[in-house]
Amino acid sequence: MHRRHHSVKTAARRFAFAALLHLLAACGTSDWPGSSQVSVPNDWDDVALRLSEPGPLGALIDRKPSPVAIRASGPYPGVLNEPVPVLITADIADRVVAEPLRPALSAEARLSLAAASMTAAAAATGAAVRWEGVDASGAVLPARDVYLSHHGRICRDLQQFVQQGNRRKAEQVTLCREDLGDNRILWLPGSPD
Repeated sequence: MHRRHHSVKTAARRFAFAALLHLLAACGTSDWPGSSQVSVPNDWDDVALRLSEPGPLGALIDRKPSPVAIRASGPYPGVLNEPVPVLITADIADRVVAEPLRPALSAEARLSLAAASMTAAAAATGAAVRWEGVDASGAVLPARDVYLSHHGRICRDLQQFVQQGNRRKAEQVTLCREDLGDNRILWLPGSPD
């Protein structure tokens, strides 16, 4: 014995479904090619552009975000589509550069060497990362694979090479990963194992 159930709930569901379909149809435009309202253009890009615009209800629901002004700030102001340098301060750079190399390098060269050292800490073993400053240049070479130190930190031994004119110097440093708490994880000096 099957019989139809005509209830207020069934009618309400059907009405809600029909209203939902009507609202969804209002979200888009009805400017399809071949419709009575629009002639078929020669360029289909124009059609795609018109179809992607929201209808009357869609304009209320799917509003475009307000334009955002992007401002550069911090120690490296400039265009945002340039390669992003490692954001370090002069104090951090002085800690990363090996002690015997610091006195002979300018502040700009120390920043460049420190940034190359942090890049090399994440590079493949034996892959040299070159750096260049106004008064010096050189490379940083990961000396061995990443390891877990006795203190439980992730560390890497690096060889820092500096060339100033005819003079060449090389020193080894150990950098360990450190979370600074502001979404920056840097490689900072640690004790070698």
